[in-house]
Amino acid sequence: MTQDKSARALLTEAAEAESRGDGIAALNAYRASVEPLALDRQWLALEAVCGKLISVYPTDSELLFNLAQAQLGLDKSDLAIETLQALIAHDPNHAAALSVLGVTSAERGDAEVAETLLNRALAIEPADAVARYQLGQLQSVNSRWEEAASSFAHVVETVPSFADAHLNLGNALVELNDLARATAVFSSALAAMPDHAGLNYAMGNLLQSQSNADEAADYLRIAVELDPSAAHHWLALGLNLYLQGNRREAITKVGRATELEPSYADAHFRLGSIYYELKDYEEAMLSFLQCVQFDPKNAAAHLNLAVLLKHFGEPVNAIEYYEKAMALDPAYESTRLEILHQKMHVCDWSALASFAEHSGLGIDGAPVSPFCGLVFEDSPARQLARSRNWAGARYSTGARDALGLSEAAGQRIRLGLFSADFHDHATMVLFKGVITHLDRSRFTLLAFSYGVDRQDTMRTAAQSLFDEFHDVRDLTDHQIAELARSCQIDVAIDLKGYTGEARLEPFALGLAPIQVSYLGYPGSLGCDFIDYIVADTTIIPDHCRDGYSESVLYLPHCYQPNDDTRVQPTECAPREDYGLPEQGFVFCCFNASYKITPDEFNIWMELLQQVPGSVLWLLKANRFADQNLQAAASELGVDPKRLVFADRVSYAEHLARHLHADVFLDTFNVNAHTTASDALWMGVPVLTKLGHQFAARVAGSLNCALGMDSMNVTSVAEYIELALALAHDPARLENIKQQLRSAIASEALFDTKAYTRDFEAGLLAMVERFKAGKEPADIRLGK
Repeated sequence: MTQDKSARALLTEAAEAESRGDGIAALNAYRASVEPLALDRQWLALEAVCGKLISVYPTDSELLFNLAQAQLGLDKSDLAIETLQALIAHDPNHAAALSVLGVTSAERGDAEVAETLLNRALAIEPADAVARYQLGQLQSVNSRWEEAASSFAHVVETVPSFADAHLNLGNALVELNDLARATAVFSSALAAMPDHAGLNYAMGNLLQSQSNADEAADYLRIAVELDPSAAHHWLALGLNLYLQGNRREAITKVGRATELEPSYADAHFRLGSIYYELKDYEEAMLSFLQCVQFDPKNAAAHLNLAVLLKHFGEPVNAIEYYEKAMALDPAYESTRLEILHQKMHVCDWSALASFAEHSGLGIDGAPVSPFCGLVFEDSPARQLARSRNWAGARYSTGARDALGLSEAAGQRIRLGLFSADFHDHATMVLFKGVITHLDRSRFTLLAFSYGVDRQDTMRTAAQSLFDEFHDVRDLTDHQIAELARSCQIDVAIDLKGYTGEARLEPFALGLAPIQVSYLGYPGSLGCDFIDYIVADTTIIPDHCRDGYSESVLYLPHCYQPNDDTRVQPTECAPREDYGLPEQGFVFCCFNASYKITPDEFNIWMELLQQVPGSVLWLLKANRFADQNLQAAASELGVDPKRLVFADRVSYAEHLARHLHADVFLDTFNVNAHTTASDALWMGVPVLTKLGHQFAARVAGSLNCALGMDSMNVTSVAEYIELALALAHDPARLENIKQQLRSAIASEALFDTKAYTRDFEAGLLAMVERFKAGKEPADIRLGK
């Protein structure tokens, strides 16, 4: 309401203007009279007045335009569009009507009509900033970034205070990769409008994309403070903290984004990824499930769920999610090998035929986890090809920094071990004795643990056995590398390779001048940043040497360490407690279910048929594997009850129950590793067929180090013949067992001190080559 006229006077003025036929004057007076009213009541009043006047002046453009505005204010967009169309029909050059109709059409999703109308409006009124801004928005939606940038630049020039125009201009320039100009736009706008949340957010994201996380954090924190209700602000700040290595605080920020916007699929995905890196797998699972609930086509989330289900020992569900990921995104064709590997875990041997059709997986085209390929074929060269393909895609080749030996290397070599398995795990079972016996006058031993602290007995022992124990699970790869370098490690040993929870990225950055692959992965890593692999002449015979990219440290007896102080039970529960018959020969194989193929299983069933009363004692894997193996036995004419499945028990009880086993039957492409060592330690002969690749020769190496070469065969026929001979000739079996019992005390495999001295000699040889300025090369230690 004007200061010098009352509402009554304005209404009188409006009536007089109307009576003399001046509709616009009447409209203006009416509008002034309702200014004190609330906005919705103003729109109602304006609609009523315009409707009344239009009945008298049906083609008056301004009356029609004001009516349309009132209708839009009252959310009557359908009526507003009809009104604007009627206006334009008799006044086609009404720029404001064209502009408003264009904007309204755009808001309703009719982009093509909207763009036509906006261009008509701008042709008449080039300075219409609203129309040009909306046109830029449409161009952005269609990824016409150059046109969008031009439109927004025009708006900024016309209306310098139009903050969102600056914001969208900068965003368009980012899309055009004109980052310098985008930075200038955001900086200029923020200088004038420092309290604009969107501009701070955009500037922070831009800096973050340029690896300037520290400076980006300042802008992102301001954005959150200015608009704490914007979920995407919290997500960006969380990702910034993650990039800076502060994962725990990152979780709180990204979590806040999901609280503000529960259907924010990307935030759930990012939260799951951080939880996964922190090895909080249950929380990661929940986050990825939330992600796929709100974004069912997110292939990456499905893939991550598959990986988690595999970790939780749910192979059937893992297969389902792997297949969904592959169906959603053809780029995940590489997961086919993961699917086949999970099928092997449930003994679904259709995987073998599928692999035969896709045998180039991981070699031709997309990389796949090399570990998954081990069971499908016995070929060092092809496994190396998979490893090289995998390493080339995941790690920056040539990125490893050049490092020198520590100042103390002349007296005490600083040896760093990197693993997720410093707990009750096979790695520590095997290696604990070496740690204990390592000569501390010549070596300083450091552990870098990136696994969960399970607070078990082996973890406690490990923390006391190492000179330094670093829990690095919350650190980024770069932070681990920086910490390791600050510790001045001379030799860094990776104990995981490509097995679960592996973390080779820090090795790619460079942890030490000498980097070694040992114990965890039975094969070549195919990396240019791993200098040596620890093996022996049985594991890598000369005719298979080309299948390994690393220089080989050949230990004189067996590559695998053993702890001769571990428990060796002499008593156990009766056979019936384990589901074994009171009498009868017991063939056993406590290998993981994925290692079992029809090649072995058919032989085993033949053995059961030829040895009356015998049973096959297997490790219980999962109900699907057990059912499939029983079905396979039945198809081969063997009573499924002759398959006995051993429960998971404590390590001491597991060793003790070996007292009921007569012969351990090994698998072929992937041998028993620690399970073979356990059987031998308990006096159970291990029958194995020597293959070609590392994984197919492990049990053979153990036998050789015990002088039990007679248990190594080279053909299926020999495997069957020897198994039957031992089962049918108790005296011969007893002689073999007596030989084994004597070997445990006298031969190299279980002489931990002697093994440790050989291991030390190998490390010293590596260091001496480095000191002499020589490149890594094969090192052979004599017997």
